[in-house]
Amino acid sequence: MKYDVEKQELTIDDVRALVPLIDGKLDLHIFVDRTGIEVFAAGGEVFMPINYNLEQANQFFSIHVDGGKAILENFELYKLKSIW
Repeated sequence: MKYDVEKQELTIDDVRALVPLIDGKLDLHIFVDRTGIEVFAAGGEVFMPINYNLEQANQFFSIHVDGGKAILENFELYKLKSIW
């Protein structure tokens, strides 16, 4: 996942969407599971469902910012148990 500050563009696995900053901040709600990533951005005005199959051996996920600085103000992580 990468955000370009100048273009105000979010890129996930070569899928791009315009995501405006709100009061100079990027608001993201990210849901990741084995079959995909769902991102709600800009107060819910942007929705990005991405089919992304994570390999069992590589469950690495990262966020990058291009064209500016980023300060992570709030981060919450919830690990859910399997329903199977």
